Amino acid sequence: MKNKLYILLTAIGLTIILIFFLFNQKTKLEADNKELELKAKQSEVLANEYLKQAQLSKIKESALKLKYDSIKSILNAKDKQLIIIKTKYNETIKIVNAYSVSDMQTYYDNRTK
Repeated sequence: MKNKLYILLTAIGLTIILIFFLFNQKTKLEADNKELELKAKQSEVLANEYLKQAQLSKIKESALKLKYDSIKSILNAKDKQLIIIKTKYNETIKIVNAYSVSDMQTYYDNRTK
């Protein structure tokens, strides 16, 4: 009879210890769950902020690209003008080189008389 009572008390003690650890684990898991939910919300707020920053960067990038394209087109137009000026300059030099020094001297002598 004492053996049965001893086994019964041991079983009840082990059951109480098991219930205590299960309950303790449940409360620990609930606390961990709340902490993880809080971290998830903080991460979501940061993610939204990063998305806003990325969108602002895209807007600024598109505006800068438009400015770059307009500046590039202006520079291309100026390059075309410079090519035209260089071409005219080279043609003038070719014409002047065709005359000799005596031809030019005669031309200026005739103009000053």
